Amino acid sequence: MNGNISEDPLFCDAAGGDFTIDESSPCAPENNACGELIGAHWIGCGAVAVETSTWGGIKGLYR
Repeated sequence: MNGNISEDPLFCDAAGGDFTIDESSPCAPENNACGELIGAHWIGCGAVAVETSTWGGIKGLYR
């Protein structure tokens, strides 16, 4: 109403004290109508890059 939102900000880990927001948060600039960051903390979690590996390759990292 009147430009305000009432949605879950999707904090990364509020219980653990991490108040950065998930990349899909409505507080992130690309996910709200004003195109601005809403709040004090930037994106800190969300999609994670992965690297293809084999089980043998992973075990080799710990030998």
